[in-house]
Amino acid sequence: MYKRRTLMRNLLNSYTMTDYDKGWSKWLDCEVYGPTLRHQRRNIKKLLNGLEYNSILDIGCGSGDHLHEILKLNNVDKICMADISKEALSRAKNLIPKADCVQIDIEKGSIGNKFDLVLCCDVLEHISDDKAALRNIRKMAHKYLVVSTLSGKMRESEKHVGHVRNYALDGLLDKLSEAGFKPLKIIKWGFPFYSPLYRNLWDKVPQKVNDGKFGWFRKFCANTLYFIFMLNSTSKGDYLFILSESV
Repeated sequence: MYKRRTLMRNLLNSYTMTDYDKGWSKWLDCEVYGPTLRHQRRNIKKLLNGLEYNSILDIGCGSGDHLHEILKLNNVDKICMADISKEALSRAKNLIPKADCVQIDIEKGSIGNKFDLVLCCDVLEHISDDKAALRNIRKMAHKYLVVSTLSGKMRESEKHVGHVRNYALDGLLDKLSEAGFKPLKIIKWGFPFYSPLYRNLWDKVPQKVNDGKFGWFRKFCANTLYFIFMLNSTSKGDYLFILSESV
């Protein structure tokens, strides 16, 4: 049993920087049209409603689509995007030219600046030493941190894109507190149509469905799911959205 667990842990931790570069080179439209990601942006904007901030750091910015949408909420003077993938940063820079871009492994270091708002969306579940990552994030978070991540059973499709864990809410809150953050707002989104129905179904779909440009059929399917997902609960579900303040 021990050897089996060790082998599984090594397999989960084997996703590399090169793998993320390859991923971002083929994930062309899924960030824009994906129904889950669109709801992620909607829920994050709910958390940020009424907050004042003049600088933003997006850790694990990916293609920059989340930050591009969030920047519509406020005029921000200082914008920085950080990711482990050069391919992701290249795409993000094309979308938000005025932003600074930094390639960084947040598990191993931080940027020598502070920001009013730090975004960390769908990142912690990819990191082996998430406590180290949160300590590094705290060094850069002057006021607020927004984390989004998954809880519940980890599906094979999530391992396929580099997840090493899914969180229990209490465990994640403990790690945030240990790193120096105090939770202000929590959204548990997704029941029942995203979790468990969609997450279970997604395991049976070829993962290449997210690759490349979306034609009319994939856009239609994505939009249909987006509107179905409007019926999901915001107090019950496996997608966690947490707004915290630095203490």
